[in-house]
Amino acid sequence: MISLNKSLLSTIDSTINIDILKTTEVGSTILHLGLNNRYNNTQWFIMIGHIRHTRYFHVDFQTGHLILIRPIEELINQTNIIELRINVTNDWINMNTIKVIVRIVNNRIPSIDFAQKDYYSSISKNIPIGAEIARLTIENSSDDCIYSIDSVERIKSYDLFRINSYTGSITVSNSLVNSPSHTHLLKIIYRCEHNYHIAHTNLHINILDEKNSLNQTNKSFRFSQENYLIIFETSLIKNRRKYLMDFVLISNNDHQIR
Repeated sequence: MISLNKSLLSTIDSTINIDILKTTEVGSTILHLGLNNRYNNTQWFIMIGHIRHTRYFHVDFQTGHLILIRPIEELINQTNIIELRINVTNDWINMNTIKVIVRIVNNRIPSIDFAQKDYYSSISKNIPIGAEIARLTIENSSDDCIYSIDSVERIKSYDLFRINSYTGSITVSNSLVNSPSHTHLLKIIYRCEHNYHIAHTNLHINILDEKNSLNQTNKSFRFSQENYLIIFETSLIKNRRKYLMDFVLISNNDHQIR
């Protein structure tokens, strides 16, 4: 239950924003409007508005308790925002109108996440504009969710890379030849409007200078095995991460380096 602070109704029209879960039980008090009575006068509360939304709630005429009287999940496919208006009076002459904006949060939708917290990509400085350098995807993606670059470590990274809002494909949008930086860090987010879920990950980009690479020590690696066999049992629980195997690289120059 949310209690209303006395100072919130100091003006004629006040707005209160509250969140309720889709699984909130019928009969639950989600707001107490009566606590604003600073002078302890008798007050009356009357809810007004379209019956399509008001029929899910009841405001106690004397106490100001706002109570859920129908399953809120019936509304989740129609809307996730409900606006209620409640008139408050103590003399039936002067009225204060409270606007209550109720946001329904669907807590039954599985959480979304990237498979990794950090991704790494090494690319040539001469890579052509438009080339894809990474594709970051969510398994249980939805049509009304989008990918975007939330922030960058260096402001110029915004001009160099672009992400497709619907596929998670990251491409080069400008030439990297004159880029003063050899490393870039992009924070990628996946945002869903219908359930307010947000997933985020980091993409570390390393730009290789082919001219200088000739002067670097030549290092090569191989896998510890030529073939791997994985046998596992499928699970009925979807999108649950499963540990399968560690792949080990061994340096061809020094077997101690792995």
